[in-house]
Amino acid sequence: MENELISFRFQIGEAPYLYNDALVMTQEAYDALTSEQIAALQQERYDRWYAIVTAPSEVLPTEENI
Repeated sequence: MENELISFRFQIGEAPYLYNDALVMTQEAYDALTSEQIAALQQERYDRWYAIVTAPSEVLPTEENI
């Protein structure tokens, strides 16, 4: 099928920060990327996710929320 989207799954990181995701695009778009560009896309997604899951909580503990 023309312009069919394909999911290219990947896993990056080390326990306990192991990230699973997928690049979703056409086969043609994927084939146009270099391995360095693919690695950069994967690393960028991991870095954003890692920043979120390791950020300190913005909610300060109070007697009501403990």
